[in-house]
Amino acid sequence: MINRISFGVFLILLANSLGFAQSIMVKMPDGGENWEIGSTQKIEWETTNVPREAMMKIEIARENTFSIIVSATENDSDYSWTVTEPATEKARLIISTIIAAATVSDTSDGDFSISIPASITVTAPSRDEIWEIGQNKMIMWTSTGLEASTLLNLEISRDDGATYQSIATNVPNSGSYSWSVTGPEAARARIKISTVSGSTSDETDGSFIICEPAVLSVEPDTLFFSNQERRKSFVVKNTGSCALAWSAAPDTNWISLERTDGTLFRDSTSVEVGIDVSKLCGGKIIRRLVITGLASMKDTVYVSVNISNDRPELRPGHNLGNFDFFAEDVHDTLIIDVAREFYDPNNDRLDYTARSSRPEIVQTLVTNDDKLELIPLALGEATISVRATDSKCAWIEVTFKVTVGNRRPRLRRGRIPDATLIVSG
Repeated sequence: MINRISFGVFLILLANSLGFAQSIMVKMPDGGENWEIGSTQKIEWETTNVPREAMMKIEIARENTFSIIVSATENDSDYSWTVTEPATEKARLIISTIIAAATVSDTSDGDFSISIPASITVTAPSRDEIWEIGQNKMIMWTSTGLEASTLLNLEISRDDGATYQSIATNVPNSGSYSWSVTGPEAARARIKISTVSGSTSDETDGSFIICEPAVLSVEPDTLFFSNQERRKSFVVKNTGSCALAWSAAPDTNWISLERTDGTLFRDSTSVEVGIDVSKLCGGKIIRRLVITGLASMKDTVYVSVNISNDRPELRPGHNLGNFDFFAEDVHDTLIIDVAREFYDPNNDRLDYTARSSRPEIVQTLVTNDDKLELIPLALGEATISVRATDSKCAWIEVTFKVTVGNRRPRLRRGRIPDATLIVSG
């Protein structure tokens, strides 16, 4: 019996001797081509005396690394391949088939390259960013597959990409370009960056805003407070087009603002800010309130206060003097109606506070109905201070002594000259 493999080899040798040798010739790629990763390329070949039904194997050699593109495809002269990683400058294709146990193959005549696809990505400005006309702003981008020496064109669209005008041409691929923003204004602007050849380009991911600079102003520039006036307001305005971020920081605790910061857009040009000086006592004071915007943008409101006020007084005939309080039971309590001891010439409401120099001997408590309770806790002597304060912070303070001893309870009003009187102002 004739061995099938031996017979196949015999047929090949016979065909070769008769001029019917089988062969494959790689036509594409054949050296010098550049195929980008991700692109679809057509591999082409020609065969001689290779049956149509023969299955072709296609491999790629990157440097000295081999991998199979397809293990079996029909002998129809071409194969579409989506180029895969990795990139290399030295690639060759090997196309082969097996006929009667003998391998017929061919390799690309020269090296071709597989490269990362060229791309540009605009990173600044970003979507909805605001650029003011006249500002120096950095247009920024990243790129792959492009040399630093690659020249680029930069363009601006003010109608959301419908049309473009040139910003700069033949710009090196450095990743950034400083642009002094020009008018006119645009609510939907885009930046486009492309290679000079136009083969690779990108534009901003969404539109941004180009507008005239924000302009801060405050009205009125002075607020006058007198007597019973405690609350007024001023208005922060933005007379420009771009958004205005503003803030105000009073440098004194007697000025209270309803709002201390905010942002004004072109469609909301002002905000009213209430100002409260109710924490201020009477007097004549002028303070400077600075309203700050972007960068060095500032404006000023002067707060002028001229409030007259009379301090509280002791009622005639009700002067608090020294008290001697003696008790066999140290927990006996003395109650004083302090509202009967003081009055305010301006009829302001008075608030009362009290303190003891020695709370371990006598404690103090002012009740909601303006009663002062003196609570003895131990034998000894303590100085009591009572203060009456009006709504404008003016006050008067009286001090007296309380003595706790081992006697039956009794109260003796002391001499007025022994009392100590302290007043505000």
